[in-house]
Amino acid sequence: MESGLDEGLKPSSVGAERLFPETAEPRDHAGWLELAASRRAQSDGPGERRALERAAELAFRPQTFDRRTILLCARRLTHLRASESAAAAWRMLLSVDRHHVESKNHLAELELYGPPSEGRQGRLRLGILGNCQAYSLADLLRRLYPDLEIRAMGVGELDGPEEATATAELYSGFDAVVSQPLGRRRGPLSTAAMAASARRYIRFPSVLFNGFHPDMIYAGAYPRGLHSRLVLAGFAMGLPQERVAGLFNAYVYGLLGYFDACAKAERYLVEAGRPYGFELETLVQDWRVDGPFMHTPTHPGIRVFSSIAEKVAGDLDLGPPQAGIEAPDMLEPLGVWPVYPEIARRLGMAGELTFRFQSTPPMGLEAMIAQAYAFNATLDLERVRESVGDVIELLRGEGV
Repeated sequence: MESGLDEGLKPSSVGAERLFPETAEPRDHAGWLELAASRRAQSDGPGERRALERAAELAFRPQTFDRRTILLCARRLTHLRASESAAAAWRMLLSVDRHHVESKNHLAELELYGPPSEGRQGRLRLGILGNCQAYSLADLLRRLYPDLEIRAMGVGELDGPEEATATAELYSGFDAVVSQPLGRRRGPLSTAAMAASARRYIRFPSVLFNGFHPDMIYAGAYPRGLHSRLVLAGFAMGLPQERVAGLFNAYVYGLLGYFDACAKAERYLVEAGRPYGFELETLVQDWRVDGPFMHTPTHPGIRVFSSIAEKVAGDLDLGPPQAGIEAPDMLEPLGVWPVYPEIARRLGMAGELTFRFQSTPPMGLEAMIAQAYAFNATLDLERVRESVGDVIELLRGEGV
């Protein structure tokens, strides 16, 4: 894990120790994080920066590796506009997780724009807010309109109300803010607050669609990640793995309502887009021409973002995009859940049972179940039962 990436973490030029003497320097990354918080409370920016640099450096060493610490340091260094140090921390994260979307986004911003004061007069400044989908939209718009300055933030990544306030203040100074709907708990970043403070405010919908993957439990449910409801239920019921594999059939799918999921999801998505001026009924049919347009229920494919980018560009009068752009699909490497063959046939598309998870080779159904059983053994069994209680009840009603 050691590399030259931490060479960018250089002590700041201002001697913070002379302003706030310390009896001894911290010995580990946790101590440096505490010192960074102390410097922050004292409004000692150079001192905070140096403490964050040291915390990230120590947290990246193999013997003391701590991904969360590096992530916290990267985010805070970005807020401090310590471009070189922030870029080094983001690269550390990418070196251990090459698909980390937040790191890719921030590195694109730092490498394209540098510090905010560097000559960008006349450049339209655009802020994008939302969930992980905001990063994909930002990446695509950067490629289509390279003259724009685009900053993106997944609000779930913010570390408390202070960062939310700082982000809101920054974005309010941009020419426009493009945001998914954000509720009141997001404080100054909520739809109501940003619509009032931003110079121009454009909304775009969160694309949530479980019609192709009704068996995949929603991201954020317990346990987090990509999980099969049938496998979780089978595990909680104590079924052998071979028995669980046999549950993947048309009868069980019908029992659980999987065949009705796509029509319901389409109706929900169309209604969700209307308040923002997105006529999704036609777009959904266009997206389906080439097969499923979702990788998972919360991760759309690139053609979805192409449609959203086109609508946003029209609202902002950006003009024609740069031609010949082939943008990568940022969310695909995070995992692709298959459309089961029995479901796919009813939707007029090809189906499969190949599961693609982040940083692992594709696997078939039996391998996925085996991996899931090994992981589920580490979880709280009662919480697993709660997460799929409806599935367990229906299966038991069928004598499973």
